[in-house]
Amino acid sequence: MKYKTILFFNLLFICALALALTLENASLVDAKGIAKPVFSSPTKQKDGDKSGPPPGSEKGEVDPANLNADTAVRDPETPGFFVFFFNGAIDEAVRVKIFSSGIPQGVPALPNPVSVPDSVVPTSSNSPYFFFAVWRQAVEGGVITQFKQPILINAPYQDFNLSGDQEARIRIWMYNPATQSWVKLGGQVDIFNNVVTGMVMSMAPYHENGSTLFALGFDDTPPLNQTVDEFGTTNISTLLRDDFNLFVPAGSVEVGSHFEITPFSGVPISDPFEFVGKPIYIAVYRVNYEATSLPEKYATVRLTNPVTVEFNTDEPQNQGLDPAAMTIVMFVDGQWVDVEDLGYTVTRDETGISVEVDVLGIFSLAQSAP
Repeated sequence: MKYKTILFFNLLFICALALALTLENASLVDAKGIAKPVFSSPTKQKDGDKSGPPPGSEKGEVDPANLNADTAVRDPETPGFFVFFFNGAIDEAVRVKIFSSGIPQGVPALPNPVSVPDSVVPTSSNSPYFFFAVWRQAVEGGVITQFKQPILINAPYQDFNLSGDQEARIRIWMYNPATQSWVKLGGQVDIFNNVVTGMVMSMAPYHENGSTLFALGFDDTPPLNQTVDEFGTTNISTLLRDDFNLFVPAGSVEVGSHFEITPFSGVPISDPFEFVGKPIYIAVYRVNYEATSLPEKYATVRLTNPVTVEFNTDEPQNQGLDPAAMTIVMFVDGQWVDVEDLGYTVTRDETGISVEVDVLGIFSLAQSAP
């Protein structure tokens, strides 16, 4: 009996040691076959499998009176996608509509796209692009573009020949036709189920009163530079635009918040202003990885104190531009507006041009067009 007991524990030790060595030397992509995800994606559920969150409506319909923020909603024509509506996001019955697409004519291609697999979404033809809209059920043809709480868009991606590090950089991007640019959504990727999540509170329809264009692609944005001074103010900058700084005083956002700062790929055309460099998109959100429910895990962040947007003017001055004629503009309701017309005060000094704001969005250094 003692011999059998000793043999059993020796075998148990050897198995544990082998597993530990396997995990130690496994990459992210190798570990996908070993580790178990937190929950199984609804896109991969099999008949009788109750391990994942069940879809709330196979018809794509959402009624705020019976809304469960942890329940997925699918468009029956594209069940590979699924959407979560947080409590309070909508106040009327809606229907979601998602369909795959090629890239529309005239839209700049998203750099480094990632395919939506036709094995999960047969109509995708492995295209990275898709349209999404939330339609009012009570009003024919009416779409909702602003939400009072976040909604989460979840899209499947093709992981063929991708490393774990590559998968971890996949994000959902939204196209803004007014600025002719792609904006990265805050979110994360589930490499075990090949699903990427994007958080959105407002959408930019490709056509008036229509669907919004989205795409899957790698986030190759370099990490933000962050320094903290003796007063607790964090200075955030990006290598993609070295004349830009964002100053965030202590207590302006919740600890653990994440800033997204993305310069546009090009300079849009605007009649009232001439842009000095590329506009820059600024957003902040929070992902609590220890949370057990989706509303606790994903959250938009509101500023509790103003932050300062600053542009250095040394290079424009070297090009003969007058700093006194420059200002900072913000993209509001589909048009560019001087921040001073929004009630903010622009400061001009030897360090550049800055403005203290209590909301984030798209900003640019500009001068009035002649």
